[in-house]
Amino acid sequence: MNGEPGRAVRDDWNAKADRWADHARDSRSYWTRRSVAIAGMIRKHLHAGRSLDIGCGSGLLCRLLSEAGFDVYGADLSEKMVQRARALLADRLADAPQRFRVCPDGRIPYDPAKDRFDLITAIGVLQFVQERAAYLAHLAALLQPGGCLVLSNSNPRSLFVSLAVASRMLRFRPTPEWRTTIRNLARTGIWSGGHVVYERAEDIYSAAALDRLAGAAGLAPVDAVDFYYLGSRWLDRDPGRRSRPGRNLARRWGWNHVGLYRQAAPT
Repeated sequence: MNGEPGRAVRDDWNAKADRWADHARDSRSYWTRRSVAIAGMIRKHLHAGRSLDIGCGSGLLCRLLSEAGFDVYGADLSEKMVQRARALLADRLADAPQRFRVCPDGRIPYDPAKDRFDLITAIGVLQFVQERAAYLAHLAALLQPGGCLVLSNSNPRSLFVSLAVASRMLRFRPTPEWRTTIRNLARTGIWSGGHVVYERAEDIYSAAALDRLAGAAGLAPVDAVDFYYLGSRWLDRDPGRRSRPGRNLARRWGWNHVGLYRQAAPT
């Protein structure tokens, strides 16, 4: 993620920093409940270790993992988001300013020759990356042997996107912005389309596509959780404990798929 798309994404998230800091303080928000569920899934497979959150935002997931015993680090292309993350972790980490780094051009600010992690999370990141296979290969290289990588995507065929597109079609306004938003939602599941050239970016827009891309980076699926994001807390009340049919339905019709993948240890 670099060049013009990186700047566009950075400006977008700088503008959202205060709102996301508010989400981190609101236990009822979807974004907070999603982070809690992701942290719960991680704790089922890892009890502690050195963790890196790429696209750390306001630091909520890092906070939850720190409270669970992880040695947390974070990076984000938004300067304001990194400031919020440092503030959120200041009472737990005396060196929070050094642990949370700004990567304004979208490049990962860690070197596999010097930095290794037991866990890397990248939630809501791949949608904004143009060369996704290369990006995942870099993340995988930063893992300790047997380490875990947590990734997410958006599903343009989800119930949420179907309703969002239908709602906009009913409010017919043949403006460039109206047409672009509908096209982006239908292609990628997000309003901006990720600021990437859709035709040139590798497919991540289904749970199966995300699994395939992770597999190409030498990562095997271990666990997953899906979120509908339909404004109904009932559908996402306890996403980590759905029945098998419920998991299958959410994998197909949910908006956010979050997969936990493990790197094979050397033999």
